[in-house]
Amino acid sequence: MASYDGSVIINTEINTVNMGLHGQEDSAFMKKAIQILALACLFSLSVPSLAAAVPSFNTNAYCKEVAEVGGGSYMIEQGCREMEADAKATVGRMNVPSKTMSYCTEVARAAGRNGSYSILQGCIEMETDAKKSLGY
Repeated sequence: MASYDGSVIINTEINTVNMGLHGQEDSAFMKKAIQILALACLFSLSVPSLAAAVPSFNTNAYCKEVAEVGGGSYMIEQGCREMEADAKATVGRMNVPSKTMSYCTEVARAAGRNGSYSILQGCIEMETDAKKSLGY
């Protein structure tokens, strides 16, 4: 199934106008090109994003809990904070479907009451891989 985006139609209409049509034909094509451009702009603004927003976790509290399990190590807390920041940035660049984000957010919160971006990232990656291997 072929897919077309609005820019192909707009570029075709503008090129047709620029090919030397004159008078009323030129004006009619220009109006049509403007209408198509306006519709394409409205369409692009009205299409809902299928990607979900990244949840907000309290990484400082989470990493403090992790460090406490390790005997209160400052090194563990610092390393945890760095890993969480990297994972949050990575997840922010991903295009994650809402269903996957919702499920993985719950998994990430189950790791501790404050949630973990590292666990969120791992869950998203595993869900994505499983979906692909199942052929979806």
